[in-house]
Amino acid sequence: MAQDVAALDFGSGKITVLIGHRGVNNTITINGLGESEYAGYANGEFYQPEQLSYAIAHAISNAETNSQTKITHLYVGVPSDFSSVMCKEVSISFGKRRRVKDTDVAELHEQGMAFDDKVYTLVNCQPVYYSLDDGRRLIEPVGLSTSKLSGCISYVLAESRFIMNVNAIMSSLGIESVEYMSNTLSESLFLFDTVTRDRFAVLMDVGFITTTVAVVRGDGILSQHSFALGGGNITGDLAMHYSIPFSTAEALKRKVVLSLDHADGDVYEVAGRNETLKFSAKEV
Repeated sequence: MAQDVAALDFGSGKITVLIGHRGVNNTITINGLGESEYAGYANGEFYQPEQLSYAIAHAISNAETNSQTKITHLYVGVPSDFSSVMCKEVSISFGKRRRVKDTDVAELHEQGMAFDDKVYTLVNCQPVYYSLDDGRRLIEPVGLSTSKLSGCISYVLAESRFIMNVNAIMSSLGIESVEYMSNTLSESLFLFDTVTRDRFAVLMDVGFITTTVAVVRGDGILSQHSFALGGGNITGDLAMHYSIPFSTAEALKRKVVLSLDHADGDVYEVAGRNETLKFSAKEV
């Protein structure tokens, strides 16, 4: 039986904790789910940070209850708002041709690890590509012969203040160990196969308040950008335009199908407090 793992995701509208394991054909089997709505974040800052600990505890508790499992080790996804990506061209020379070892790859990665560790914490180090002395570019160089190993390496750095803040919360909740990783990188490696990534891929993750756009190649992120605009802004626009409650506007937004060419008489129906509300599909 596959070993269950627990992961926490900081969405810009809610915190989600999942307990599960990898299934067949690249599927994920979920055995526990916990969610907690909170104020979210934008532009690298949490709204209502004093409520963050409660929201995390609530999501973890719900997941543990749902799966009847006690979480001791937790993977935490670092949102793009609290991380930066640096890509560096690095190289090491062997003096003569020989086979590349795992230790050579580790040494190559270390060549580019120059950053202020008071400000940033390294969470992921991935190759965009490696190259040999004959000019070949590849993702797995171990075992191949060359006199020089070069590469473009992508470093994902989390803000240390984010790490310290979350560590303190997890410690207070009795979580024994926490491992951090890039949200953007995790999504990219799962959603895009190796052939697609080798040809470049663009990932756009539209959240409730924050949207992230990233360019991916090989096993790394080439660039990452986030901005404070998401699905919640669309909900707010609908609420203002129709003078309806935010919850009603959210339900209306979720009915929208942009790919349809609506006729003048087509409507979206949403349940109101005392009646069913109808909205012109074209106008919405």
